[in-house]
Amino acid sequence: MSAPVLTVDGLSVDYQVHIGGIFKRQHLTVHALQDVNFELYRGETLGIAGESGSGKSTLARTVLALQPARSGHVVWRGDDLLAMDREVLRAKRKEMQMIFQDPLGSLNPRLSAGEIIAEPLRTHYPRMARLQIHERVIGMMKMVGLSPEHVNRYPHEFSGGQCQRLGIARALVLNPRLLVCDEPVSALDVSIQAQILHLLKDLQKKLQLSMIFIAHDLSLLRYVSNRIMVLYLGQIMEIGDRASLYQAPRHPYTRALIQSVPIPDPERERRDRERGHRGAIPSPFMPPSGCLFHPRCPFAIERCKIERPSLRPVREGHAACHRVEELHLERDIAAPAASGDSDTAEA
Repeated sequence: MSAPVLTVDGLSVDYQVHIGGIFKRQHLTVHALQDVNFELYRGETLGIAGESGSGKSTLARTVLALQPARSGHVVWRGDDLLAMDREVLRAKRKEMQMIFQDPLGSLNPRLSAGEIIAEPLRTHYPRMARLQIHERVIGMMKMVGLSPEHVNRYPHEFSGGQCQRLGIARALVLNPRLLVCDEPVSALDVSIQAQILHLLKDLQKKLQLSMIFIAHDLSLLRYVSNRIMVLYLGQIMEIGDRASLYQAPRHPYTRALIQSVPIPDPERERRDRERGHRGAIPSPFMPPSGCLFHPRCPFAIERCKIERPSLRPVREGHAACHRVEELHLERDIAAPAASGDSDTAEA
């Protein structure tokens, strides 16, 4: 296998939060990410899954050096982005771009479509000729499925899907090598989601992009990702090959996320909900001792309450669970023999 284009090693990010009034003010520390490690290869898509508050967006911003880290390294093609001088990092940003969750909110309402796409070119290539910029803008609009006739339209004159296509064109106009997608289709209708996902996959193949794709929807990640990483309260619970992770998840949290995906079978959906995780995600101000997931885990034992598990290799990936060798969670997902149910449909 070729060398990774991106290596994240020991990445930890903290937030300082101030609560209370003037006389009883508290200063709390939230560990948004804790010792996160992964690699990304050329042309690969790494999916990031987890509930709200798990650190997905923090990870995206820190990988792009938009968020400072307490410790760790983000090595992009041999260079540590977190240790770079500001001017050097500015030049590197051409190679890394981001697509945001809110299509309309991420666009400047005062600029036309052409100006929005051209803005990165003017920033990074101030001497580029106007005609060359215009030709590049028109070419990008065609590439993402927008009509060149709409080059002078403003964001409010486009639909949600068209706004996201405009955001994709802006991100790709600099010919980046890394694309970070922070829930890029969650604000769109289902039919439009499919169109945007197809577009991103086609563009990735054509441009040989490496992608980090963040989403709540596990079925969506199954379609777009080569590998998937599951975060919970800032820690990696499991990371592995897409097929292996869905067919036989090794961590109870991964199993619970898969079972939470709606399916057109009321009886099986009720059964999966009953066997899923319990309660809400704990407060990041007061995370549980031991395994972070143990208060909600149906398989927790006494050791889970005391000792925090390390990420250990298992089959096609890694999982942070004390019972990873003894649990066979694929049987719970497929259809336990004890239930008498013969369904074996995939989650």
